[in-house]
Amino acid sequence: MSDDLTADQQEAVVQFKSITGIENDENDDKVLRLLVIHEYNLNNAISTYFDSGFEMAETANTYSSGAQVHHDGQLHNRERTASPPRHSPTPPARDNIMNLQQQMFMDNLMPRFPKAPTISNGWQLEVGIHTSLIHEREEQQKKLLENEEDSESTISVPPTVVDEGKERRSPAAALWVLLLILPKTIWNILVSAIRFLFGLDTTSGSGESSKLSRTFNFDKFHPSYRLLDQVNSWIKKTELIKDDETLAEKESFEPEDSSTLVESNFNISESDFNNAHQISQREYHWLLVILVNDSVGCKRFVRELFANSGFNELFNKNSGTFKETQIFISNVERNREAFEVAHVYKVRRTPYIMLVGNVSPSPDIMASMSILYKSNLSTPFVSNDYEARLTVIKIIKNVNKFLEKFTPQLISARYDRQEMEFSRMIRQQQDDAYLQSLEQDRQKKVQREKEEKAKHDLEISYKMRQYYLLNLVKYDFFSSVTTTGEDEDKFRIAVKLPSGKRLVEFFRKSITIKEFYMFIELKLFVEELLETQGAEFEEITHIIDELIADVGLPRSLQEQPLTLEDYCVKYPFKFEVIQPYPKKVIVANDVKISEAPDFKGANFLVEFTCEDEDEDEDEEVDEESEN
Repeated sequence: MSDDLTADQQEAVVQFKSITGIENDENDDKVLRLLVIHEYNLNNAISTYFDSGFEMAETANTYSSGAQVHHDGQLHNRERTASPPRHSPTPPARDNIMNLQQQMFMDNLMPRFPKAPTISNGWQLEVGIHTSLIHEREEQQKKLLENEEDSESTISVPPTVVDEGKERRSPAAALWVLLLILPKTIWNILVSAIRFLFGLDTTSGSGESSKLSRTFNFDKFHPSYRLLDQVNSWIKKTELIKDDETLAEKESFEPEDSSTLVESNFNISESDFNNAHQISQREYHWLLVILVNDSVGCKRFVRELFANSGFNELFNKNSGTFKETQIFISNVERNREAFEVAHVYKVRRTPYIMLVGNVSPSPDIMASMSILYKSNLSTPFVSNDYEARLTVIKIIKNVNKFLEKFTPQLISARYDRQEMEFSRMIRQQQDDAYLQSLEQDRQKKVQREKEEKAKHDLEISYKMRQYYLLNLVKYDFFSSVTTTGEDEDKFRIAVKLPSGKRLVEFFRKSITIKEFYMFIELKLFVEELLETQGAEFEEITHIIDELIADVGLPRSLQEQPLTLEDYCVKYPFKFEVIQPYPKKVIVANDVKISEAPDFKGANFLVEFTCEDEDEDEDEEVDEESEN
């Protein structure tokens, strides 16, 4: 938020963000532009935001002052005559923006509640400095006391005769020792006694003691001070002072039952005023501020206030009519934050009570944190228990009138906020559903692409296998592994294929077992090819080039032919070569058949290893063809 804004303009920005539910600071510039367009009128700015968002703030030209827009005729003429660039939308004319509320003269005469702002945080630096000083002083006093105790226990001084001459010669030293020994509180008591004896005491009926000082006295400040603990003790006491004037009244009036702690009965705090202020503003709850000092009158007032049954009926957080009310109570003489609150709200004297709410005196005025009721009580109104009790009754009666009058406005604002939250939640759910749908579509697209790629890879793999096997047939792979019966460097091997066909061939001894497997693989492929083509092997050899061309393998892959090792790795054999007696599986490897003892005059069986899977695939193909 810019530092050039006035306090009213900053308050307007805060109110706009609070009502519209904007929590981050990223849209502060847009909020400010929208308020400038409507000349900081919250009603029209918020109405425009809920109608079209920040569209007007993003498209309209904003100016530093309204007079320039209304009186610069040439500027309007240029806007009406000049055509806008094609790449940017035409900004709306300022003459078309009508501020209906400011056209009504009587609206300016409507009474308004005093504003209830938050306090600055500048006082926290002073508190931090004095807190560190207090802790340091306490540590020094603690060490001093320990040293004095040690010296008293270890050193025994014999009785001596005091030299009066020496004592008279050092009065300053004796006074210095006296000042060191006596604590500061004793000197304050002595000074107060002297003021009282000479008629300078400020606790008498003049009420001057209740006036707020201009500066905070840190002599009474201590970081561990808690007013609520003292409030609990005040409530439990039947009398705070003893004098003839109030004794009879105390006997006739007994405080009401207040045996429980105030923290368990009320939403009360003695620090963090801004937090209570923000909660009341955001949640549309009441804020009750009570400021006191150390005087007996303030103690009477607080005791009678919390002991009053009407106060409990209104603000008890368990059973009160306005149980959500935030109560801030603090001591202006011992709490620097309370002193800051008193100066911001221009408190003249204590005890002080104030009712704050996010309301407005008229429906035509935008609601804001305002002071509905405040009372600076002078000393006569709390001079004794009877007067304090009557004062509390009158205050509760007046506060209750404002509560009953303006609570419906808060309830209506809560419902409006709930509706806004519901609509925002619905929009969020719709956005989440839309994003989820996009994510599902993206996942489906990725899955479809994966399936298409897998299908394409499978198709390429199938074509590469066909291309490789057809080229083996073309270049007569059978002749490279078999020989005629006249060659002596050979083995006669009989192989029974899964189809029942029996092959008897003479194989070269120099071939490996993998090449023997490749011979069977190619035989099975040729059988399948002959069956599909319905031709003899000699006819297939004549049209082998056409069959290779029909495979449709890309030329880039044709230029990268497979080797036997590559084929065995990429296309594992789906059959096994088995020796019947004794039953043994011949494993495909690079060992020559001449070195394998099982190949000489062998009879082998060929069995498929994935026969069941092939049958299932055939059944699925048949079902698809039938459908």
